[in-house]
Amino acid sequence: MRFYYLTLTLLLAFKLSAQTSDAIELSSEQKALVQSQGATGISSIIQESGISFTSSRDLEDFISEVISAQLSGSSSIDDIAKLTTETVIVVLNADISENIDSNLAIEAFTSGISKGIIIAANDTNIDIAPAIETSSFSAIVAAVELISARNATEIEISEAIEAASSGSTAGAIEASVETSVDAVVAVEAAAAGSAAGAIYASSLPNKFATSGESIINSTIAVEASSSGSAEGAVEASILRSIDVAHIV
Repeated sequence: MRFYYLTLTLLLAFKLSAQTSDAIELSSEQKALVQSQGATGISSIIQESGISFTSSRDLEDFISEVISAQLSGSSSIDDIAKLTTETVIVVLNADISENIDSNLAIEAFTSGISKGIIIAANDTNIDIAPAIETSSFSAIVAAVELISARNATEIEISEAIEAASSGSTAGAIEASVETSVDAVVAVEAAAAGSAAGAIYASSLPNKFATSGESIINSTIAVEASSSGSAEGAVEASILRSIDVAHIV
C-alpha cells in the first residue's frame, strides 16, 4: 500500500511543480503569531485565513513554515518535542485535513517537520541530528495516541507509524538536498527517532481492551517504522534524482 502513496506523492509533486505560485507561505504577521502563541496561533491561522489543505503537499508546506517559524538558536530539545506534539494535535484534526487520506496527512506532517527543522537550522545554531530525532519520535507517539483514542485497529496504527517514519525520512532528505546539509546525518536521525517512537508507542496501553494489552505489538511497530523509513528514502531519492545507495 505504501507504493500507492509513493505513486500519489509523485503525481502531486509533478502537478505542484507547475503551480509553484499556489505554494502556502506564511506572512510576516502570521509568523509572528505562531512565534508568540505556538499551537494556538497555528489554530487561529487555519481558522481565520481560510487555508485549505487540498493535497498532502499543501499540508507539508504549511507544517514546514510553522515549524521553522517557531525555532531559534535557543530552542531546546524539549521545545522541539513540545511544539511537535502540540502541532500534531492541532493540524491532524479531522476537520482540517479531512480532504486528505489520513496516512498521507501523517506522512506530509512528519515530512514538513523534518524540512522545517533543517531550514531553520540554516539560520540558527540548532543541532540537526538530535532535533530531527526528537521530532520524529514525538510525531509518531503523538499520532499514535491521537488515532488510538479513536479505537484504531493494530493495522491502522501500524500504517500510521509507517507513514510517519516515511515522511520524517523523506523530508530530511529533500531539505538536506535543498540546504546542502549532510543527508546521511539527517536520515539516520529520522530513522532512529522513528524507531524509538514506534517502540515507545507499542508500550502504550489499549484503553479499549479489557485485559490491559498494548495498542500494537512491538515487533509489528518496529517493522512498520523500518519499512517506512526505507520507503521514505526511496521516495525522496526519486523526487530529487539522487542515488539512494549513498544515503542509506
